[in-house]
Amino acid sequence: MTLKRALVLSGVHGLGALGLAGLLAPVVPLALGAPLLVCAALLAVAFARGPAASGWIVALSVGVLAPLGLAECAARIAIAAGLCERPLPMKTMQAGRDWRVAHITADERREYDPVLFWRPVARPPYNEQHFRGPVMSAARPAGVVRIMAYGDSNTDGPPGPDDWVARLQELEASRRGKVEAVNAGCAGYSSHQGLLRFRQDVGVYRPDVVLVSFGWNDLPRPPAGPDKTYRAPGRIVATLLRGLVRFDAFLLLRQWRTKPVRHAGAQPRVSLPDYVHNLRRFVQLGRAHHASVLLLTRPHQARIAELLRAPGWRSRVPEYNRALLAFARESGAMAIDVEGHFESLPWEMFDDECHFSAAGRAEMARFVEGELRRRRLVQ
Repeated sequence: MTLKRALVLSGVHGLGALGLAGLLAPVVPLALGAPLLVCAALLAVAFARGPAASGWIVALSVGVLAPLGLAECAARIAIAAGLCERPLPMKTMQAGRDWRVAHITADERREYDPVLFWRPVARPPYNEQHFRGPVMSAARPAGVVRIMAYGDSNTDGPPGPDDWVARLQELEASRRGKVEAVNAGCAGYSSHQGLLRFRQDVGVYRPDVVLVSFGWNDLPRPPAGPDKTYRAPGRIVATLLRGLVRFDAFLLLRQWRTKPVRHAGAQPRVSLPDYVHNLRRFVQLGRAHHASVLLLTRPHQARIAELLRAPGWRSRVPEYNRALLAFARESGAMAIDVEGHFESLPWEMFDDECHFSAAGRAEMARFVEGELRRRRLVQ
């Protein structure tokens, strides 16, 4: 092999090494050693096997590894240099006279999901199953009552390990109760997203008791229409997309191609009829899988009378809570009026307008545990 050909092949394999480094970066931090070793091995094979092997490796390096991997390297360099921001699944929108609405904040605790819109990441305080709490076995342990709590950021809890579902678990443990309490809440979730997640989970984890607390995020006006208008991809495409979201180049491309949609009117993310429909489906799916579903009204810091006078969508939160209680009475579903319980408690039970303080999380755990025992759902 001539020196010129050897130099060309070395350059091609160098591009392949960089490309492979970019492709492995989401999996192996600063992945440089592994790609270089792999490309060195390919180079040795090329020299040993002759022109045919070299041509195949050139095609693979130049046609696949280099473009994809270099795009990922470029995306990560651009983000590190501050030329652009890493796309996050949720953004804080500035309130104004157009389609924007201020109700969701982006952070590093959620990742894009093609079916659920977004979901918790699989790192602390969440586990590998994207829940807070213990990792669950698919088979429910004998003699253990499995409780799964679905809700928005008030259920999800603060960034640390403290949430009211974890406190519920501690209360049960202190009473020597055989209870497994799992937090399936996610910040920003509407009842539509919660129902989608419950559909994915119920047949796998088969909970005994399901707690459902939504309503706050159902009401804001979204930038692209009601939640139910979104059409999720099929299972194969969804699986592929869940892998691609590890790559910053894909996220930047997706953000660039996503255009804001302006729409007239003031449709909420989930209308009141759709909210009641989602509650009904929670109950029906739970019953189909032999789970007891308890519907919880959504608590808030302001007194009900004060919230009813609030400007914008917040004034409708009590209306959604009343609809939940009316549905429970008419259908025979079980409900817990958390809003009513916190109505007479000090404002210090909340850190802000809709999130529990540490005292509020402790009181919520105590209140819910009392309701579970009163209904004989736990011993």
